[in-house]
Amino acid sequence: MMKNRFHTLWAATLTPLALGGLIALMWPRFSPWPTPEEIHYTSETEVKFGRPPSCLQRGLCDASSGSSGLKEPADAVGRFFLQEDVWGLQLVKASISAAVAQEQFDGGLFDLPQAFEVSPTLTEAIGGNYPVILPAGLYTVEETAEHYIIRFTQSR
Repeated sequence: MMKNRFHTLWAATLTPLALGGLIALMWPRFSPWPTPEEIHYTSETEVKFGRPPSCLQRGLCDASSGSSGLKEPADAVGRFFLQEDVWGLQLVKASISAAVAQEQFDGGLFDLPQAFEVSPTLTEAIGGNYPVILPAGLYTVEETAEHYIIRFTQSR
């Protein structure tokens, strides 16, 4: 009688563990979010909004990193990023005035009225293939506590 109780208790404990281990081994492993290693960032980048050559209105006028500098004072500071062949721009909220943010990101959209060519310096720093041309369009702006994030695939 003792043997049957022990066997029942043993079987009741090990069967779910064995099944759980088998399921865990067989279950496909998908990561829903990219890990930080899968996102490649440029160094700190100064951004001037507007349309070239006068840098007025909405859009991207110029972006520069390092010693090359911008022709005009920067409107924001951030970093371009490359995530699974998708280019994006992550801007530090504290670096943008409220007026510029309102003008550029009105309604949660960023208007890029004409295509923008990312400089070879930024492209090479991130490991992309030059030339990179961000197509004209309307792009959704994600807002976090510290950043504005624009992914250049969400054109409407």
